[in-house]
Parts: sequence; C-alpha cells; structure tokens
Amino acid sequence: MNRDQNVRSIRPELDLKNKNTLPIEKFQNETLRPILKLQHELTQFLLLNHQNYNAIRILKPKEKQYETALKKFIQTNIEFKNQLLGAVIGQFTHAELTFYMNHRKEINKRIMQMQLNRYFDSL
Repeated sequence: MNRDQNVRSIRPELDLKNKNTLPIEKFQNETLRPILKLQHELTQFLLLNHQNYNAIRILKPKEKQYETALKKFIQTNIEFKNQLLGAVIGQFTHAELTFYMNHRKEINKRIMQMQLNRYFDSL
C-alpha cells in the first residue's frame, strides 16, 4: 500500500451527494470534510492549548462575542492558522495536493471557515 492509499484508508466515510457540483465543491465534500472530521481532536487540542487562547476562553461559549473573538484570533494569529492548515494539507494525497496548489487561496478560505464552524459546533 502506498502513501495515497494509506491516507485515504483512515478517512471517515461521509454520505454526501456530489452530483452536478463544481470541482472546488467536490474537493470540499470529498476531501476537506472527511479530513476535518478526522483531524478534529487534533485541531481542537491545538486551539485549547494555544498560549493566547485563554483571553478568548473567558468569554461564554455560544455567544456572538465569543464567535467574533475566535474568528479574529484565527485570522490574526498566522502561526496558529498555519498549524490548522498544515493539519489538513498534510493529509492530502498527491493528486489532492496538486489540485490544492492550483486553488490554494479559495481552498484555504474554505478550510478556515469550515474549521471555525467545527469549533463553534463543538462548544
């Protein structure tokens, strides 16, 4: 078994309908969603143990103020943002990485928005 097969074999199976979707949407549903689900514990750990997260932690979860503060924290903390992106990108196959390189800006936006949604949903 090669690396691409190994990487795909550990991803959770998601029942998503991908008929008549754009390539970027197909990539989001077939690649990003399973990887974000797989890496959820890791990305949650990275957030909760980040040295600058304590200032946000004092806000009450589920409040709009918390969501705004967390979004700003991720947008302005480039090191943390890169850790999150690395946790996802490191799980790409060769073909997925090639697609990513051609659509990096759009995919990075999608990864960060989906990750934020996962954080908000898991509180």
